[in-house]
Amino acid sequence: MNPIKINVPDANLSSIMDTHRPKNDNVLFIGNSAMKYVYMFANILLPDDMEKYFDDKRIFFSALPKELLKKCLYRLYVDCGWDEKTEVSKITTVRFIEANNSTATKWMQKCKMVVVDYENTPHWQALAINAPLICYWDHDVWLQTPEGDDRLAALREAGILFRTPKEAAKKLIDVFDNAAGWWHGSDVQYARLYCLDGMCSKSWLKKWVAGFKWVGRYHDMIARSRETNLMVRIIEEGVTHEAKYTRGGK
Repeated sequence: MNPIKINVPDANLSSIMDTHRPKNDNVLFIGNSAMKYVYMFANILLPDDMEKYFDDKRIFFSALPKELLKKCLYRLYVDCGWDEKTEVSKITTVRFIEANNSTATKWMQKCKMVVVDYENTPHWQALAINAPLICYWDHDVWLQTPEGDDRLAALREAGILFRTPKEAAKKLIDVFDNAAGWWHGSDVQYARLYCLDGMCSKSWLKKWVAGFKWVGRYHDMIARSRETNLMVRIIEEGVTHEAKYTRGGK
């Protein structure tokens, strides 16, 4: 029997929906890293990708004017052996937030804008929070399924996701002064909600309960079907046995 698959909202994403309440004028930049010695195949940054990954950061920050650069906060990733803080310090003069200094979502909720340079959890969190977001990453490194690519295509069309750091920096410069106005525009919000469709909901618990009930009913139906099939086989075997017995008695 094929496994049952139902789509239910993510509880963590659902719990932070529409919680963006900016308390400062900062841009939160969320970076990533990779283990220096990788022991598996995965769709993540690999050691060979890190040189270009840091160079893309250099291109992004170099394209920002000094006044905007002063507003940038860089949240460090957990240490993976690359000494990320030292490497980024060689690139730019941004202020750093240590990985253990509160959660990334807490910072997203209170910063004016968010920038993410890799395809993973943070950009989904920012979309759920409804924080003005700009993303860029190497599309040859972060590969997607057809369904995932459809969602990301909507972000590209809305001017949220870019293929190069230079394009992303230009977008940040263009929209920063009126970030809220840009972000809450109909095209941007349509793309955001399209990406989040099925992934989070303020009524996520009800949807989970409904999903479990559906699975329960499905299993009951399968169980009843198996019982019916078993009875049919018993009857068929009984009829066959009776026919053989009758023929043997003649």
